Amino acid sequence: MNATTHGYKDDGKANQQRSKMPSISAPAQVLVTGANGFIAVWIIKELLEKGYTVHGTVRAPEKGAYISELFKDAVASGR
Repeated sequence: MNATTHGYKDDGKANQQRSKMPSISAPAQVLVTGANGFIAVWIIKELLEKGYTVHGTVRAPEKGAYISELFKDAVASGR
């Protein structure tokens, strides 16, 4: 499937813009919204393993407790 099947022409500008986006290196702080979601948990795991400090948001306190327990080693170390 190519871009023209969706009614627009891909002129390559999106890729150019993407390459100009800044990136951050560990030990930076990162916010993950919806931290208790399936994909977010894996992203948090990767970020922690790479040395980032991760802050997460959840809708309910019990879900936050679940995430804290899941990553208790990182919580204990302040990451």
